[in-house]
Amino acid sequence: MSRMWPPGNRALTTDIEPYVAAKGTPRFPLADPNPLDLIGRIAAELPGERVTGPG
Repeated sequence: MSRMWPPGNRALTTDIEPYVAAKGTPRFPLADPNPLDLIGRIAAELPGERVTGPG
């Protein structure tokens, strides 16, 4: 993985790691059910990253 994603949240980083593709982009296989709880946790982290910047 090219960066800690999202920065500062180890539990979320560990959970998203199986889905991370190139450049830290999460990719969810179409054949599998979407991990909606994980997507919600990712979305909850993004506003803080946008305000403070990564890392």
